[in-house]
Amino acid sequence: MYELVYCSKASPDLTHEDILSILETAKKFNSENNITGCLLYYNQEFAQILEGERDVVMSLYEKIKKDKRHTFVVLLGTGNKPNRHFADWSMAYKDLDNEVEAPLKSDFMKT
Repeated sequence: MYELVYCSKASPDLTHEDILSILETAKKFNSENNITGCLLYYNQEFAQILEGERDVVMSLYEKIKKDKRHTFVVLLGTGNKPNRHFADWSMAYKDLDNEVEAPLKSDFMKT
């Protein structure tokens, strides 16, 4: 199992609807490509953990870096690990600004 962790700065005009769109796209793509992970949002910044096959995760990260909804994408770490930490979620999400946690077991978030 391969893990990649990065952070980025949200675009100044990013809306709540944009974040919902990101999550919906992530859920679909990740489910189709056996990727799991977690996205955190706080103070106009993202931190994300991606888990899956190395080539698929790296290819996704290359796409993520080009997304105009954020800037200053910084790779924090990569590496192999024995198993997934987010096995039940195609993309768990938490907005730390509002301390509003998306229901992790909902159809929207679940793999």
